[in-house]
Amino acid sequence: MEPEILKPRLVPLLRMSNKEFKQTYGHLAGAWRGKKPIQRNAILALAHFNEVDAIPELKKVATTDERPMIRATAYWAIGQILGEEARDFINANYDQEDAEVQNEMIKGLDTRRE
Repeated sequence: MEPEILKPRLVPLLRMSNKEFKQTYGHLAGAWRGKKPIQRNAILALAHFNEVDAIPELKKVATTDERPMIRATAYWAIGQILGEEARDFINANYDQEDAEVQNEMIKGLDTRRE
C-alpha cells in the first residue's frame, strides 16, 4: 500500500472533495464513515502535533466550511496551537457563529495544554 494512503498528509485532507476522498480512500475499510469524521480527526491531529504551518488552512476551514462541527473543531485547534495569539482571530469571528461553535472557540483558548 502507498505511504500516502497509510499515513496521509493532514492539510490536504481538509480541502479534499467528496469525489477525491472516494477515489483516494474509498477502497479502505474506514472509508465507509465518510469524509467528515476523517477531516475532523485530521484537524485534531494537527492540533495534537502543534502544526503551526497548518494555521492558514485551519483559518480558512474555520471561516468558510458549511459544517458547524468542522468549523468548531478548526477554531478549537487554532486556539490549541496559537494560544493567546489566536484570541484576536477568534474574537473577530465569535459573533458570527452559533452556540456550538462558540463553545469550542472558547475551549480552544481556555484548555490549551502547555
